[in-house]
Amino acid sequence: MKMLFNLFLFILCCDIRFAQNNYPAIWDTLRNISQWETVYKTEKYELSQYQIKEYPIPAIKIDMLLEADPQSILDVAWDVSKYTSVLPSAFVTSANIESKMDSIQTAWHIIDIPLLAPRLYWFRHIRTSSSVDWYKISVDKNFKNENIIPLFNVGSWKISELNGKNILTYTVLTDPNGNIPRWIVKKAQMHYLPKMLLEAEIYALSLNR
Repeated sequence: MKMLFNLFLFILCCDIRFAQNNYPAIWDTLRNISQWETVYKTEKYELSQYQIKEYPIPAIKIDMLLEADPQSILDVAWDVSKYTSVLPSAFVTSANIESKMDSIQTAWHIIDIPLLAPRLYWFRHIRTSSSVDWYKISVDKNFKNENIIPLFNVGSWKISELNGKNILTYTVLTDPNGNIPRWIVKKAQMHYLPKMLLEAEIYALSLNR
């Protein structure tokens, strides 16, 4: 009887875990884009975009030559509670991890860019040995500020190797919603996302000292 009970608990936990790991339909599209358009390139990184028909803002991909330890940069992506201090260019003013089970966690953060209404984003985080993925989830929880606008966002931090060097590939598809010109969002992403990744690497390097 005890063995059957333990088996039931094991199956239940597995069902819960996989139920929490339901990637959105757009995920496969985002991961399988092959015709990225290079916007600009530096010695450190290359920023590309791709317009997905159903979305107003192009998907962004940044391939960055990584000097930090790969697991340390994934640690930065994983530790949502430190976004407010570690990633100033992300404009995250509040953040928290609500629940965690092994390599899956549920978290939220508020992005508050000057002159715009703050954006609230609830997401599921999934960590593997070479990546941290995230996608939007719906959570029935109120915040004191009724002017907060829900944000759509999906993407990943992924580590790979090319010619003996570690590469961080950051991919994101976002829609801020609300009354904001899309060209402003596009320009802001291209300016601030590379800065955010550089901030992440600086902090990751400090973890190994």
